[in-house]
Amino acid sequence: MIVHNYENCTVGSTLGTVAGHIGGIRMNQMITLFLGLDRLYALFWPYKYRLKNQATIARYATAFSAFMGATYMFFLIGHDLSRVMNTCNLMTALKETPALRVYRLFLTTVTTLATQVVYIIVFYKLRRIISAQDNEVAKARYHSANATITLLLVSSLLFMTLPSIVNLYDYLSSSGIFLVYGPLISIVNITNGAVNVFIYSWAHKDFNKAIKSLFKCHNATVGPSSAAFFVKHTL
Repeated sequence: MIVHNYENCTVGSTLGTVAGHIGGIRMNQMITLFLGLDRLYALFWPYKYRLKNQATIARYATAFSAFMGATYMFFLIGHDLSRVMNTCNLMTALKETPALRVYRLFLTTVTTLATQVVYIIVFYKLRRIISAQDNEVAKARYHSANATITLLLVSSLLFMTLPSIVNLYDYLSSSGIFLVYGPLISIVNITNGAVNVFIYSWAHKDFNKAIKSLFKCHNATVGPSSAAFFVKHTL
């Protein structure tokens, strides 16, 4: 329905194929950003990270991402439901409604830039920790964690940054690329969220092992000696 024009497009089909679809993209982008923030927190404050209830944090992050997706969906409904229902074509509605497109472009650009900055900082921090390691086991585990971050960074560049660049170019040049390839760009954005969540889940245990190797503990408590160790080995 997003690619072709259909007559008599109903409210239900619009919500299911347009608003829900775009809300899911925004949710995926926010989750990708939170995955990077999780890695960043673990590297800069590893003791606090080990003491946190990560399942609770994940639930809050998912809930916030869902809220952002729902907010975007309601913005779409409030501004363009009538336009979308005329043709059941989201790309046409976006093309004809500058306010919605600017809003969408702004959120996408901010989310993309924030995600790339976070992953670059995590990548740099990991490289510094690896170079400072004397323990070969810890170094090997951090190399594994670094490989995971590299995969996340590359997938974000391919599936998140490049589509955003195409979207921005189309908006500035009015070339019509977005109108033709918008559905494909949306699919790529959804793929980004799915790939990153898979990579994160797949390598989460390796990342935790790397944190444990650095501090040689499973249940760390924050005290003067641990704080000194933290300053010496991570800052």
